[in-house]
Amino acid sequence: MSDPGSTYPVCIVTYFPSALAVERIQAASKQWPIWIFDNTPKSGLGTPWGQEIQVLGTGRNEGLGYAMHILLKAVRGAGHAKALYFDQDTVFGLASLAWIQAWLHDNPEEERDYAMLNCLPSTSGDSSLPGLVNPIQLMINSGSLFDLVTLERVGYHRSTWFLECVDFELALRMARAGYRLGTINGCPGLDHEQEQPNAQISRIYPMKRSLVFVGRLLQLSFSALVFGPRSYAWVFLRNVLTHFVSQSGYVLQKLIGGHKR
Repeated sequence: MSDPGSTYPVCIVTYFPSALAVERIQAASKQWPIWIFDNTPKSGLGTPWGQEIQVLGTGRNEGLGYAMHILLKAVRGAGHAKALYFDQDTVFGLASLAWIQAWLHDNPEEERDYAMLNCLPSTSGDSSLPGLVNPIQLMINSGSLFDLVTLERVGYHRSTWFLECVDFELALRMARAGYRLGTINGCPGLDHEQEQPNAQISRIYPMKRSLVFVGRLLQLSFSALVFGPRSYAWVFLRNVLTHFVSQSGYVLQKLIGGHKR
């Protein structure tokens, strides 16, 4: 199936999806082609997605990096040049998809100029006009339009390097290959936090997870410093510092809260 105009496949990685997520995905499938990699283990209850939805999976939880690699590669193999990706707990609707489709139709040159474009909600703190593209160095995967031709050339997501909701290593590879990343604010009905429990947004990571996260970012920072682009060395180091500050703050809040009780 080739891309019908600017209506690109919507890709989602699922893991024990909530009833709200299932409802959202099934509603979108009435007008948009949906591809899913289901990380829910076979022992899970399973989800009757319906015949309109393409479902991939191994019956095990393979992790987000692996799932995105296989999912986007399969969509590319089916003949698609672009794909929209959303996390299962990102709220979006038909109005969101229609807005993205209209933007792509009205901005074909900018669409071609960026390898990855991340759509931001209209309530974002960005002061630029809705619909304008802002070049960036890092971006989250959820709400993003991927140029699959470029991704195939540079290489798909790598599960061993996938860190949290941002693929830092892929962004570095894109920059080294001369490709651009950007954000577009103003997308209606898009929300990354509404279905996130407070404990998930402000959580204390296990020590092993923090060490892996920090260690790999330091590796990427050193690689950028030696092989370029050197501006990314500070970008990765800044994320290490931000992680330390935020985790320290969460630990302090927990200690204060426990002391008050």
